[in-house]
Amino acid sequence: MKRFAYMTMLLAALMPVSAALAGGEEEHEHDDITVGHSGAGQLKVEFDFSGASELTPVSGLLNGWAGDEPGFAHLEADEPGEDFFTLATGANILFEVVSIDDALVGNPLTDAIDTAGDQLLLGDEELHKHIDWLINSDDPSFDPLQTVWTVQFKLLDTGATSYDESEVYTWNLTNVPEPATAMLMLVGCAAICRKRR
Repeated sequence: MKRFAYMTMLLAALMPVSAALAGGEEEHEHDDITVGHSGAGQLKVEFDFSGASELTPVSGLLNGWAGDEPGFAHLEADEPGEDFFTLATGANILFEVVSIDDALVGNPLTDAIDTAGDQLLLGDEELHKHIDWLINSDDPSFDPLQTVWTVQFKLLDTGATSYDESEVYTWNLTNVPEPATAMLMLVGCAAICRKRR
C-alpha cells in the first residue's frame, strides 16, 4: 500500500513537468497581443499580461530559452464598448523598449532589441508580427536562479495617422526547465518523499 501511495505521488509530480517538456504548444499557446487605439487616439493593446509567456530550451547557435508567442496583431473589428478601435490606413506602428532585464533579447539574430530605446517595426494597420525572444544563458549577466525576465514596452505611431503613444506595458517571460533539470528536480522530490517516511 505504501508503495502504491509513493508511486501515485511520483506520477502526480511528473504530470505537469512531462506536459511542459512535451512542448504542449496547444496547451501553452497564448493569443496574440491585439493592437488598436482608444477613441481619444491613443494606441492601446488588449492582452492579459498577468501570466508569464513560456520560452523553451534551445542550444546550438543560441543557448538558453527561446520562443515567439504571443505575437502582435491588429484589431479586426471595432469594440466601442471597450473603447478599442481598429487602426486606420497610414498607421506605422513601432515597438519600443522602455526597460529590459539582463540576458533577455528580442530578435537576437537580426535586429536585436535589448536596451531601453531600441525600436522594432511591427507594421501598418494590418500588422501581424512576432518577436523572437531569447533568454541568453551565454550572456555574462545571466542569473541561473532567475525564473522570470521582464520587458517593459510602449507602442508608437510614426505614420500619417499619428496616434498618441501607448501607455507602458509590462511583459514577463519565463524559462521552461530543460529535461535534465526537470528530471533532477523529480529525483530530488522523490528522495525527499522517501526520506520523510
